[in-house]
Amino acid sequence: ITLTSAAGGSDISGIEMSNGKSIVVEDGISWPVSLPVGTESRVVMIASESDGFDITLGDVTANAGFDSVMGAYIFTGEHSEVRHEGEIVVESSADSSSARGASIVMGANAEATIDRVEAQAGRVAIGVHFFTSNDGELTVTGDVVTRARDFDSSATGVGVRGQTNVSAALGDIDVEGGSRAVGIDFNVTDNGILTHSGDVVVSARDAASAAYGVTLG
Repeated sequence: ITLTSAAGGSDISGIEMSNGKSIVVEDGISWPVSLPVGTESRVVMIASESDGFDITLGDVTANAGFDSVMGAYIFTGEHSEVRHEGEIVVESSADSSSARGASIVMGANAEATIDRVEAQAGRVAIGVHFFTSNDGELTVTGDVVTRARDFDSSATGVGVRGQTNVSAALGDIDVEGGSRAVGIDFNVTDNGILTHSGDVVVSARDAASAAYGVTLG
């Protein structure tokens, strides 16, 4: 399956992947500002419990006044792979809004490689979320930038959740929030491996706010 440039996003769900087949999302998937409020806010959505997905992503952008906007949401089963090259840039201009660059949910023995991500919103901004079970691997090759504008807002660069033998390799991360800012949130039950090269810069603006470079759980 190949998706070329499209205004208004794309939705692939409920399919099964045959061996040797793949999904390619080319550059130019965007979310036009002319769409009405309340329209589905995931620019690229690929969701299936099937195993063995092979997904390639190019540039994904969104700049809208929605309450919630997400660049890429990918949900797959086991033994799947996601490769992103380019940029995922999402912004919501609405007050009390949320923006997520990439939210990746995968089964066991899965790999995700994400390039540059930027997310800006009012109340909540998250660059990359990676959720997996066992033997999952996340690699972020580009920088991650998140900005939450509102008072009492929160921003997170990269969040990882997993069970056993989950690893993440990350680079430069720049995060700014109101009451809370977290660069890396790494929470793995057993045998987690976190590798970082570059800078983690976090700032929280509000009085009595909290800023954390790395949190481990």
